[in-house]
Amino acid sequence: MPYQPSISKFFKSSSKISSRSDAKSPNDSISSDQNLNESVPEESAVTTPEYRPGIPHRLDATKSALNEYIFAKNRSGIEPLATVRDYRDSEAFSSRVSAALSKRASGVIDRDCHRESSIDNEDSLPAAKRVKLGKLTPLDQQVKDLKLQHMDKVLAVRVGYKYKFFAMDAVVVSQILQIMLIKGKLSLDDSNPDDYNHKQLAYCSIPENRLQVHLQRLLHHNLRVGVVEQSETQAIKKISGTSSGVFRRQVDKVFTRATFAINETFSGTDINHREELNTIWAMRVDEDQNFYHFWILSVQLTGGEIIYDQFSDRKNSKIELDKRVSYLKPIEVVSNLEIPNYVTSFFAQIQPEVQFHDCSTLIPDDSSSAVFKELNLGEEFKELRSTLRRYLENYNTEKILDMPHVYKPFSCKISMLLSPNTLESLEIFENQTDRSRRGSLLWLLDHTRTPYGYRLLREWISKPLIDRKAINERLDAIECLKQEITNIFMEGLGNTLKDTPDFLRNLNRITYGQTSRKEVYYFLKHLDIIAKHFTNHHYYFQEQVLESGGRVRHKSSLLTSVFCRLDDALRKVNVTNLLSMINVGAVLDKNKEKRCVEFFNLSNYDKSDVITSKLRDIENVREELQRELDNIRRLLKRPRFLFKDEIEYLIEVRNSQLAGLPNDWVKVNDTKTLSRFRTPETTKLVDQLEYHKGLLTIICEEHFKNFLNCIGQHYELLKEVIDNLAMFDCILSLAAMSFNRNYVRPKFNEQSRCVRIRNGRNPIIESLDVNYVANDVHMKEDENKLTIITGPNMGGKSSFIRQVALISILAQIGSYVPADSAELPIFESIFTRIGAHDNLIRGNSTFKVEMLEMLDIIKNSGENSLLLLDEVGRGTGTTDGISISYAIINYFLGLEKQCPFILFITHYPILGAIKSPLLDNYHMAYIEEKRSGEKWPTVVFLYKLRRGPAHDSYGLNVARLARIPTDIINKAYEVSEKSKAQIESDENLNFTNHLSKVIASKNLSGKQKVAKLLDF
Repeated sequence: MPYQPSISKFFKSSSKISSRSDAKSPNDSISSDQNLNESVPEESAVTTPEYRPGIPHRLDATKSALNEYIFAKNRSGIEPLATVRDYRDSEAFSSRVSAALSKRASGVIDRDCHRESSIDNEDSLPAAKRVKLGKLTPLDQQVKDLKLQHMDKVLAVRVGYKYKFFAMDAVVVSQILQIMLIKGKLSLDDSNPDDYNHKQLAYCSIPENRLQVHLQRLLHHNLRVGVVEQSETQAIKKISGTSSGVFRRQVDKVFTRATFAINETFSGTDINHREELNTIWAMRVDEDQNFYHFWILSVQLTGGEIIYDQFSDRKNSKIELDKRVSYLKPIEVVSNLEIPNYVTSFFAQIQPEVQFHDCSTLIPDDSSSAVFKELNLGEEFKELRSTLRRYLENYNTEKILDMPHVYKPFSCKISMLLSPNTLESLEIFENQTDRSRRGSLLWLLDHTRTPYGYRLLREWISKPLIDRKAINERLDAIECLKQEITNIFMEGLGNTLKDTPDFLRNLNRITYGQTSRKEVYYFLKHLDIIAKHFTNHHYYFQEQVLESGGRVRHKSSLLTSVFCRLDDALRKVNVTNLLSMINVGAVLDKNKEKRCVEFFNLSNYDKSDVITSKLRDIENVREELQRELDNIRRLLKRPRFLFKDEIEYLIEVRNSQLAGLPNDWVKVNDTKTLSRFRTPETTKLVDQLEYHKGLLTIICEEHFKNFLNCIGQHYELLKEVIDNLAMFDCILSLAAMSFNRNYVRPKFNEQSRCVRIRNGRNPIIESLDVNYVANDVHMKEDENKLTIITGPNMGGKSSFIRQVALISILAQIGSYVPADSAELPIFESIFTRIGAHDNLIRGNSTFKVEMLEMLDIIKNSGENSLLLLDEVGRGTGTTDGISISYAIINYFLGLEKQCPFILFITHYPILGAIKSPLLDNYHMAYIEEKRSGEKWPTVVFLYKLRRGPAHDSYGLNVARLARIPTDIINKAYEVSEKSKAQIESDENLNFTNHLSKVIASKNLSGKQKVAKLLDF
């Protein structure tokens, strides 16, 4: 690593930290334990090439940075390490820090990191170089005690209006955030040789209003961050007689990438969490001679969902594990057993940001038997659940494990799973150009109004249905909406969804107790609007949905079920009653204290006695302050005199009128014309007032938590409401796409299985303002089930076969399709082998990737599969490529009735000579044109599918389109023609030799000779 002097710039040689007591402040938010050097501009940016914003890095860079820091300080001469015994001490300390950071990066707590090292034993120092260590400040000692309990976390400690990071945490954070590091001790046990020069811990700080921004940056680097808050106020400290000590502090919240979306409570945040999965896996891996056996529980906190699965992978294959990773997107993996290197190396290759955590200490989980009773899961899953409970308790999110209805299997019998390769090749979720959503099938279909509707639509697309009844239910719902969408009930409900927040995320945050008052209010308010929408349209709901002759009930059983479940659940929850307990004015007030203590509408809140009692105590103190004010008025002979404000209760007196004031009045401050005082009684009463206010805040916080628990008791009903709203949102989204005039309802075969698409179009290409040429598709169970497609490069072959797959997926999602008519079988799986790419990270060449994909297809496809095979064998030589393609085609044809539906693109015309009733040849039509000055023919693409093979690929035409120089193309054409002539000459010679041998044969009859010649 190159020399990096920038870290040394964090220190100023002239800066000497003196040992002075912590300053006191009258402001109760600025504690007496405020550290020194507050005037230093601590967020000054420095140039640190080790980290670039927006790019994730491993903690290895931080370890290197610390080594550079120690080395730079020794060389720079800015601050000589007078107390360092020799270079080996610094080297030893650097090694220890590197080891500690390595353990932190892997999620392992170094239990021994705070033990004193033998090399730092003070007795080993020369007498002349010994320095008497000063006692830590109370704040530093408190931070040290907290840190020793949370060595696996970076701690952000609230100190007044800032959050501070101390010691080694400060080094790591200052590097990532590029903020100033204030020098001090870097270790908690003075094991760093340089610590003998300082009497307080090194630190860096950030303003409290920037915590959210900086937290996200730290989490992006895979740190686990604990936020330490003050748990008492200045007034309570004063009344309790402990005002001289530091505030009590405790770890309030812990954040990781997987828990930030559910745990953050920052007001005004506009972060879009709908794309985030960030699941947490509990995993167990066993192995035998040939297989790895996996058990996983995958928790998605934002969506309130737990996926369970058991599967096996061959030791030389990662197909099944890759599929789960692609769908579930794990960001953290916990286990109580050692995970094989095979698995960790796999994650390091494809998803290096995944963190592994060891939860070796399990919590006895008596409730697991009740939760898993209906699921029929084995002991392995109970063990995983205990592991998850141990881990999630760090983030107060373990409640989700006790909800039986949130557990779902990874795969089910009514839907198919698209492989990761299929998702990528067909551009289901992102395009292959810039990896954005634009140009993907999800982008095309996404007309959802809500984040929870979007998540469900994404799941529908990734798992097309294979159950005919379920598919037709969605199609019936779309057809019903086409006729009923103009009705005020349907239109109004759709418009109402546009304004709703992320209900699912809100509900789960409420359940975990990690929410804000404003979020709770808007959650209940919008649910109440939906409930009133059903009440206001009761007659339509009664006549058209509930009654047997109603239009909705008659046309769509799915919509009828959705509306009935919505209405029933909303009635049982009684959201209006919960909403009436909230004081709307206080919730929307900008004053944080008012939002807290006046949150409840006490006239409707059924547990208001304790709050009312404390409010009465506060009012009694204010009455005494009023009586004291009357005494002051009489003393000053000013009957209309008022306190300066009702916060500090100061008495303002002109300096010209100070004569005669009581001696026990305490001057607080003054100006040229005024002086402000407090009487002894006022001071006493103000302290009492602040004390009762502090207690009221604590009481209101407890009641708010109880209110959240009250809402959480309706979790199952509220989840049912959200699930049905999401389903209605998805149906609306599919209907919006299906309303296109050239989209039709697909039909599904019941007897003979065939693919008949008339004027079908590629939905994605068509949506990009391209004049797409429609094509027909005819494939039957007993003929042309395997279609070979040839034609010129860029002639539309790949777009055509993708079109067939996308139309099939759309149909099985339950959507209308882009065609004049479509009759399809229900495919149980869709596989693709499209494009050429290597995977050097996994050690696979282009050709090996091809063969591995083909192996997966051969193993997992069946007669109800659709296969898209594009130029199989292109990754090797022509002879081997032809041989492999021929063998694959021959293999599938040999399956006869078990043969899948196959669209096979090739540039090997010889494959068209294969004869079978299951095989047919097509090509993409084109016209040849001869232009002056060009030796080769120019091709005009027609993009129409025609029966029969093409005889050339016209690659030189693509070279012309790419603007390759004409002389190069001319030379290529000459070489090509010579090669063709040589091949034809060789073929003619072979045929002549064969002909002479057959004719000269005396063992064959005339018919046999003819048959022999035809076979050749």
